[in-house]
Amino acid sequence: MVPTGIGAGLTFLVLIVPGFVLESLLLNRRPKRDESAFSEANRVVFSSLLSSGVSIVVVCILLFAVHQTWYNDLQLWLTTGKYPPALPIAIPYTCLFAEAMLAISFVWMWDHFWGEKLFGPRRLSTDSAWRRHLSDREPLAIPPPSSDKRSRDVFVQVELTSGRFIQGYVADFTPDHDWADRELSLTAPIYERDESRCWNYILPQVFIIPSTSVVSLSIFYGYLNEP
Repeated sequence: MVPTGIGAGLTFLVLIVPGFVLESLLLNRRPKRDESAFSEANRVVFSSLLSSGVSIVVVCILLFAVHQTWYNDLQLWLTTGKYPPALPIAIPYTCLFAEAMLAISFVWMWDHFWGEKLFGPRRLSTDSAWRRHLSDREPLAIPPPSSDKRSRDVFVQVELTSGRFIQGYVADFTPDHDWADRELSLTAPIYERDESRCWNYILPQVFIIPSTSVVSLSIFYGYLNEP
């Protein structure tokens, strides 16, 4: 929805923007969880009101300190929608812009100084563990790369809900779909563990496992430096 008119734009800046910025900053501090749209909207509006309220007070104090006439004219513009000819049209819109920037700054400072105490360090990834650990592209931090380009062979051992244990090299996988829609494809050599806990080679060249059949995954890497 695009705000139209001064009132809608002011409401958008005061009630939505700061809270949306805070939600974006907290994405990497909180695990993703299912919650109602009502709860999320309440959190956005509440955090926006707090930060916008403080920023509005600061802007009004600055206006009054700089020139009391501007403060009075701004009150006239906010209450009637009209402004005196002596008041340039840039002033009220500059005040709105300053209020929005201050509110966003307060949100950023709140996240920077108190976000870690309330929500933990900023280290959560928006990617699923399925994507991070099954990809053949090595993350830059795990382990520290010896060159700018490194690929890895991903070998997995899969425990299935049927009680079977299968292991093989990862050929392909669906990255970040809903859990019920993901699949994992293993390529030869593929092994299955028997009742005596011995691993036996099985013939399929490709073994496709739906994610709903997976109990656990054990992952092993082999690294290759690319030229």
